[in-house]
Amino acid sequence: MKVFRLSKRDRRALVVCVVVIVTMLTVGRGVPALLRWERNVRIASVEMQTEALRAQHSLSLLPDVLDSLEQRNARLQEMASAVFGGETPDAAASALASWISSIAVLSGSDLGAVYVQSDSSTNGVFTDVSVRGDLVTDVRGLTEFLFGVERGPQVLAFRELTVEQPEPAVGDDRMERLLVTFDIEGLALCSEKAGEER
Repeated sequence: MKVFRLSKRDRRALVVCVVVIVTMLTVGRGVPALLRWERNVRIASVEMQTEALRAQHSLSLLPDVLDSLEQRNARLQEMASAVFGGETPDAAASALASWISSIAVLSGSDLGAVYVQSDSSTNGVFTDVSVRGDLVTDVRGLTEFLFGVERGPQVLAFRELTVEQPEPAVGDDRMERLLVTFDIEGLALCSEKAGEER
C-alpha cells in the first residue's frame, strides 16, 4: 500500500488553505448573523426604552386619573337622585308611573289609563323608561301637573304633550275641562343590570 506523504511546504499550504476556508466561512456566515443579532438587540433596546418612557408618563398621569375618577364617581352619585331605580327596567317604569300618578293626584287631576314602557334591550346599566297616559283637568291643574313633573327630583322629558278641550261650548255655569295626553320619559338605573356590569 502506498502512503502519500506531504512535504513540509505542502502541509503548510494545506493548513493555510484550511484556515482561509474556515475564516471565509466564519466571516461569510458568522459576521452577518452577528450583525443581525446586534441590530435586533439595539432595536429591542430602543423599544424597551420607549416602553419605559410610556410607563413613566402613565405613572405621572396616575394622580390625575384617580382624581378624575373620584370626580366622576361624585357626579354619578349626584345623578343617582335624578334617575329612577329598580331591580328591573319594568320595576323602574312602574316607579315612574306611580310617581306620575301621585303628581296627578296632587294637582287635582283625574288620571285615566297609564301605560308603562321600558327598554330592556339596552346593554348598559342605564335604561329608558316611559309612561304614556291621559288625564282630565282644568288649566290650574294642568299647570300644577307640569310644574310637579318639572320640579321633581328626577330628570324627565315630555316626549309628547297634547291638550284638547273636549267640550268647547261649555257655558259659564260649568268649569272648563281639558283632556291632556302625555308621554313622559325618564332614565332608570336597574340594580339587576348594574350587578351584571360588575
